[in-house]
Amino acid sequence: MITNICQWVVLARDLLNRSSNVILLDEFDKAPAVFHSAFYQMFDEGILVDKHYVADISKAIIICTSNYKSREEIKKS
Repeated sequence: MITNICQWVVLARDLLNRSSNVILLDEFDKAPAVFHSAFYQMFDEGILVDKHYVADISKAIIICTSNYKSREEIKKS
C-alpha cells in the first residue's frame, strides 16, 4: 500500500521498467483523500508523474477494490 511519497516514487520507477503492468489498489476507499485525487488524475491523464519520472500507464490494467456495502445490504443489517 502506498502510504507516503517515497512509495509513490517507487511505483513510478517500477512502472517505467516494465512493458506491461497490473496495478492493484486494494481497499481504495480506506486511502487518504490526497491519494484519491492523485489516482483520479492518473486515471484521467494516463500517466503517473513524479519529480523525476513520468510513467505511461495507458496500457496498465488497474483494479480497485473496496469494502463498501450496497445500500440494500446496509438496510438489511
